[in-house]
Amino acid sequence: MTKKYLVVASLGLVLGLSACSAGVEKSGTDGASSSPVVASSPSEPAVVATTPSHTQSPSAVATSSASTGNSSQGSSETSSPDATEEKGALRAELSPAVTTELTCPDGTLNIDGTALSVEIVDDCDTVNVTGDISTILAQSVGTLNLDGNGSTVVMSTVGVVNLTEQSSINTVVWESGNPVVNDLSTASVVVSESRLP
Repeated sequence: MTKKYLVVASLGLVLGLSACSAGVEKSGTDGASSSPVVASSPSEPAVVATTPSHTQSPSAVATSSASTGNSSQGSSETSSPDATEEKGALRAELSPAVTTELTCPDGTLNIDGTALSVEIVDDCDTVNVTGDISTILAQSVGTLNLDGNGSTVVMSTVGVVNLTEQSSINTVVWESGNPVVNDLSTASVVVSESRLP
């Protein structure tokens, strides 16, 4: 029950700080980047995305991340009817707040900003989050690297979750799978959605 309130509290912080500016940076494997594309409205934070060798307009998305600290192999999913019915419930609860949709054309996406609410509509090999107080909804992610504070990240699946010592009070949730978790953060929650109250 406490975990769900933490996620809701994080979302409240994101919405409360929606007037703040924020940036999202995409980078390719070649390190090249193009001019940033900015999408914003008076009631939404600005989102800046740069892509290698081409520019793509971001669209609405929302997600935030949080986790608990220990290095371990994730727990396996339960197959009870209740767990199946609840799958995607947190995503459904958070998605109305999404303001920008992002793609992952080269396999790597860097997200750096404050009070973002984004959805990554593609599968990504690597997602690097360095911003704070954001909500990030994602599809399949190979590796999530989180070095921010007060964010919530919800993924359909993930292979590896890494939270740094500098990160704190994050929530990281996956809907299915059994990822490897390396959590050095403080006061974060890293859990399968099936284990949420």
